[in-house]
Amino acid sequence: MNNFSVSCVAVVLMLVLAGRALAAPALETDTLSLPEALRQGLAQSPGLAASRAMALAARARVPQAGSLPDPRLNIGLANLPSDSFSLSQDPMSQIQVGISQALPFPGKRGLEEEVAEYHAEAARQGSDEARLALLRDIKQAWWGLFYFDRALETNANNRGLFEQQLETAQTRYTVGRGEQHDILLAQLELARLDDERLQLQQARGETEILLNRLLNRPPETAIHLPEQSAAALPLLSDMAQLQAVALNQRPDLFAAQARLEAARAQRALSARDQYPDFTLGAIYGRRDGRQDLASIQFSMSLPLYAGRKQSKAEDQRQAELIAAQEQLRDLHSRVSAAVASAVLRYRRARDQVTLFEQAILPQARQTVEAMLAGYQVNKTAFINLVQAQADLYDYETRYWRVYSAAHQALAELAAAIGEERMYE
Repeated sequence: MNNFSVSCVAVVLMLVLAGRALAAPALETDTLSLPEALRQGLAQSPGLAASRAMALAARARVPQAGSLPDPRLNIGLANLPSDSFSLSQDPMSQIQVGISQALPFPGKRGLEEEVAEYHAEAARQGSDEARLALLRDIKQAWWGLFYFDRALETNANNRGLFEQQLETAQTRYTVGRGEQHDILLAQLELARLDDERLQLQQARGETEILLNRLLNRPPETAIHLPEQSAAALPLLSDMAQLQAVALNQRPDLFAAQARLEAARAQRALSARDQYPDFTLGAIYGRRDGRQDLASIQFSMSLPLYAGRKQSKAEDQRQAELIAAQEQLRDLHSRVSAAVASAVLRYRRARDQVTLFEQAILPQARQTVEAMLAGYQVNKTAFINLVQAQADLYDYETRYWRVYSAAHQALAELAAAIGEERMYE
């Protein structure tokens, strides 16, 4: 390889490496806000796309169900002599062309189309329900990541404070004003914080994989959330009012109602199966050198085995109708219970957030400040200062946990009621 070729290869390699170096930071600086996560999930979820496609498929079956069966075209040779198979030997020999059309008993096609229409509506409502479930899962995963980020931030801040306390304890021990066990205690707390950090990082990684799956992205994609402070949590409407809203607009309930109506129409259709179906046909026979012939045919099915077939089908459809009615009643109960459960979880979390903000955290911070001031003048034992700081860390972590849990409960409530966005 000459010098010019070597130079070209070197330039190409440098360009490739430079391109990679420029592309890498873009992934690190990307942030995923909650609205953007919801947008990506709705646009990219294969599960949601599948439910939409199934709804379209169900809709396309409606006109098919109400259509007549395809007519049948028949072509044949009739009355040929077996010794010669000649069309001219026997005057009844002929070439026949016929067409026939099956005609279901009046009312059957309309009921079949009605059944398909209700199933299509159930599929459409099921797609809307899948959309609500996807939004709920994305919101809950996003707020889970929010909690882990705040918890890791709190962990890092507290580690810095304990490092300062360790340095103070070492200085006091050096000048003879402290004890060695103070140093060991501070080191133990630092190790405990490191252990908690590892657990939080593991949990965050699992939640990150979950959110990436919901957004249909590679599981190893790094997710960075925007900086966001705690905002005031909203007050909810009366629980009975929220339950009433859910019963009037939840897609799952509409889907169950559509399945019930489909079962009712299917029951009526099975009753019509007791009656015969018909077939009309016409045949034109062309004879060699003779007058052509024409025939008209009429046939009908005979439900001779109705006791073992059609009657049992009616029993089956009646049982399916009862099942659909009970499933709708059960779903009403489950929707009301889901709303009540989400409301209770949210209110409890909101009350805890208020308690932490107004009482626990201010008092815990004041306690740490008092303990630190007392330790500096030898009026407070180091172990009490460490315990107060550890308690503050625990309270701050719990605060972010219940704050995120409140938003996750809101996400659950929105899905239970049937709204995409609620108090957001």
